[in-house]
Amino acid sequence: MQKYGYVNKEFQLLSLDYGVANHYSEGLAIVQIGEVNYSPFRDYGITNCTSGESVIDKNGIERISSHKIGHSLGVYGDKGGGVHEGFSDGMCIFKKYGDWPNLYGYIDNVGHIKIQAQFDEGYMFKNGIARVVLNNTYCSINKEGQILGKGNFEKMYDYSEGLALVKKNNKFGFVNNNMKEVISCKYDNAYFFSESLAAVCLNNEWFYIDQTGVRISFYK
Repeated sequence: MQKYGYVNKEFQLLSLDYGVANHYSEGLAIVQIGEVNYSPFRDYGITNCTSGESVIDKNGIERISSHKIGHSLGVYGDKGGGVHEGFSDGMCIFKKYGDWPNLYGYIDNVGHIKIQAQFDEGYMFKNGIARVVLNNTYCSINKEGQILGKGNFEKMYDYSEGLALVKKNNKFGFVNNNMKEVISCKYDNAYFFSESLAAVCLNNEWFYIDQTGVRISFYK
C-alpha cells in the first residue's frame, strides 16, 4: 500500500503514515489513515477508506475526525465527482454520510457544523462568500448559510476580488456577491480577476478589463 506524508522546508521527513494526504491550508490538513481503495470507474478514484478522514494540525495531532462528526470531510461535488479540499475562511466542506444524492454543508475549524448539508454542490469560501448549487441552480451564500442570490448559468467559478466568472449561452461574464450580472456574458473566453484586472477574449482578441467592464490599455 502506498503511503503519503509531509516534509518541512528543509525536506526533512515529518511523517509517512497516511493513505491520502492533502495540502495544508490555514494550519490544517485533511488526511486518511489506513487502507484506501481506488476504482477506475469513478472520476476521482477514492471509493473506500477503512478509517475515514481526519483533520490534523502541523504537529500531526488529530483535531477533527469524520467518524466522530459523522460526515466525510473536505469533499466537494462537481457533477457527481468529489475532490478533497481544505479549509478556507475558517470553513471546510463536508459530505453527509449515507445521503444519495450527495448533500454538502460546511464545518468550522473545530468541527462544529455551521451550515447543514443541503446543497447539491458546494465549494470553498473566499472572503466570506461561497458558490453552491441548490436544485440545479447556482447560488451565492454567506457564512451563515444565507442565500444571497441565484442565477441560471451553465457554469460558475470561485469568487475572486468580489466577482465570480460565469458562463451563459456559451459566453462569459461576471457576477457580484448577490449574483447580479455586473459584466455581461458577452466574451468568448475569460479568466478570473487578479489585481483588479481580468483577461478576456472577444472576437479572437485578448485584452484586459477592470471591475466595471472597461477595457484597459497599457499603451498611450
